[in-house]
Amino acid sequence: MNIEEGVARFVQILRELAPYRTGNLALNAIRFEKTGPNSYKVYIHIEGEHTPGARDGIAPYQVFLNENPKSKHHQWWQAAIELALEEMANELGGKVEL
Repeated sequence: MNIEEGVARFVQILRELAPYRTGNLALNAIRFEKTGPNSYKVYIHIEGEHTPGARDGIAPYQVFLNENPKSKHHQWWQAAIELALEEMANELGGKVEL
């Protein structure tokens, strides 16, 4: 697995773990982009106008889902990152050290 395949797999895992109502957050708003020869940025696209229920790839509601202690998805992003790192380590025969 090369680095780009690894990043794509990492993002796939995050998408599988994302809250899913309309699919916009999981399928369209979780993204990655190459930032250098061997570096990538993985993020949720939250800026811009979003029409509720639309699959436009913009998920400003991510902040509410993740940061609101009353949300059933509170801190899901942090938990998903940790699980995705563990899964990638298992797939690659490595380990995560923090």
